[in-house]
Amino acid sequence: MKLDTPSGAQPASSLPVSVSVQLVPDDLYRMTVSYFTRKLWMLWIFPTLALVGLPLILVSHGPQRDKTIANFEPACIGAAVALVILFVFPYFSARSSFKSHPALQQETLYTFSDDGISVQSRTASSRTDWSNITQATETRNYLYLFLSKSIRWIIPKRSFSDAASLSALREILKSHIRGKVRLRT
Repeated sequence: MKLDTPSGAQPASSLPVSVSVQLVPDDLYRMTVSYFTRKLWMLWIFPTLALVGLPLILVSHGPQRDKTIANFEPACIGAAVALVILFVFPYFSARSSFKSHPALQQETLYTFSDDGISVQSRTASSRTDWSNITQATETRNYLYLFLSKSIRWIIPKRSFSDAASLSALREILKSHIRGKVRLRT
């Protein structure tokens, strides 16, 4: 990560902040799981029912146990399907996407300034205005910048060399994004 600020100066929103990002398949996987667990929250009903039913199965005896197992069998099957959808499919999807899109494998330099965002890699470069960023979300390990509901940039926090760099970027995002901004402070 490279932060373009004068040495010893406090980063300000008017100064550009540059961050060099090298994605790995796990980054795509975590983004997809995060998306699915939020958008498909209803799938969590089945694992929850299975967990609630497990103590009932363990304490029941004889014919009552068979009846309890039969009643919770659909919840267990639903739990297994839900867990596969939420965790297994995204794993294979992320690996496939990473292998089939060489641009994801390249180091990418993002430069954030008052004028917009510049994106440069070995094979491409672009610039976008802040009005194209509809949302910014920060998780424990990532910053996601949304260009639409299905297109987002992944910026792993490991790309930042220090907390001041990340803090400077947060301030720029807060001051320029007009949509939903959910950042940790």
